[in-house]
Amino acid sequence: MHRVLTVSTVLGLIGVLQTFGMLLIGKDYFHMDIAYLQTLIFLKLAIAGHLTLFITRTRKPFFRKPYPSAILLWSAILTKAAATLFVVYPMGQVPSITWGEAGAVWIYCILWIFIEDWAKIRVYKHLELKTPRHQDFIALTQKKLGPST
Repeated sequence: MHRVLTVSTVLGLIGVLQTFGMLLIGKDYFHMDIAYLQTLIFLKLAIAGHLTLFITRTRKPFFRKPYPSAILLWSAILTKAAATLFVVYPMGQVPSITWGEAGAVWIYCILWIFIEDWAKIRVYKHLELKTPRHQDFIALTQKKLGPST
């Protein structure tokens, strides 16, 4: 359970950084108003949340076997497509964004899944004592201290 909680915490913190990064970019760089930012953040959460499922399902890189089941893959695709359509054509519910802005959110989230995956792999290696530092220490402890006979 310690490993699950550690990996979950790291991925959760990365998700928070990702969300605040989008907020700061939208607010400070593009000078967007809060209602518009809420629409962007909603889409980011809808996309990145499901992408995190693909990262957490294996200890290896997410793009290697075993691949996700068809039901997981299609439910994620349909949910993300629905969220994207909702923010581009919101029917007066929220401020709409353009297809280009929705595409930018998609690209932002896809870039971040590689960061999350890299961090996940590093955390697992650290927890399993497989980093070079751990391996060097283990090799050092197995050396004989006295003369060999």
